[in-house]
Amino acid sequence: MPLLREAVAALASVTGSAEVRRIVDVGSGPGVASVLLAERFRSALVTAADTSPELLERAEDRAARFGVDDRFTTAIGDLEASLAEVAADASVDVVWASMVLHHLTELPSALLKVRGLLRPGGVLAVVEFGRHLHGQLPAGFDVGREGFVERHATAVRAAFEEHLPAGALSLDWPATLTAAGFDVLEHRELTRHLPAPLDAATRQCALQEFQTSAHRAPAHLDPADREVLAALADPGDPRCVVDRDDLSLHISRTLVLARRR
Repeated sequence: MPLLREAVAALASVTGSAEVRRIVDVGSGPGVASVLLAERFRSALVTAADTSPELLERAEDRAARFGVDDRFTTAIGDLEASLAEVAADASVDVVWASMVLHHLTELPSALLKVRGLLRPGGVLAVVEFGRHLHGQLPAGFDVGREGFVERHATAVRAAFEEHLPAGALSLDWPATLTAAGFDVLEHRELTRHLPAPLDAATRQCALQEFQTSAHRAPAHLDPADREVLAALADPGDPRCVVDRDDLSLHISRTLVLARRR
């Protein structure tokens, strides 16, 4: 959440809140960023667009809980199929795309669809992976055989690369957006370091990440390392991350803000 707030603040600094009347959050999921955008841009109508009706229902509920439902709509929209139901062509001031573009197999055509939603001069905000992927352990973390942290990081990256379209983790986002008809306004890494010991809620988030890692990464680890990873992700094991007082987290995201030419 702090990284999302920082990204929204950076967006406001380049757009000017008063100029933003229409925002679309593509791939919105349950609407966490959508609601933050509605809170920050008080004059804007925000549309959460996703392929999942269930997630959009959660987004509507969230908007109501945070008191922004009077300026909040949802729409079924797919960056790889059609955005026709999301907004009229060239009518949007801001398109927000957080942790969604790396999934697309036809990214250039999807970016052209996004560009078509934006008015000339409208801004695209892209939030993507930073240097630290999900489920990474801090250097020097004492678990398993020597070198487990490095082997685990390599396995996590390999698992992500296997799951995502080729080259998704190494995209040059400024160059990609420039080629799609945007002028890059800002490009930086957002980071947050959470030192040990982590609070209970953060430990649960860490557990979820390691459970995902334990599902995807074992094919890239030897049996001994797989056993250690399974223990880190098992709440019934004393080595589990929820019981570790020495686990810290470093979270990073890449932010790119770009204006439609």
